[in-house]
Amino acid sequence: MQTIRTKQKQTEQHIQQNRCPKCGGVLIVRKGKYGTFKGCSNYPKCKFTQSIG
Repeated sequence: MQTIRTKQKQTEQHIQQNRCPKCGGVLIVRKGKYGTFKGCSNYPKCKFTQSIG
């Protein structure tokens, strides 16, 4: 069983490498209604997003 901190560190490492922490896909910078964000390239199967700044 992973601790919460360990899981958060792994998630941050994946995002820094431009990899989706859920499916391993590439994160792409996109523009949306509410600004720019990083989104998974496997959309709509994977709906992971992260806001930028």
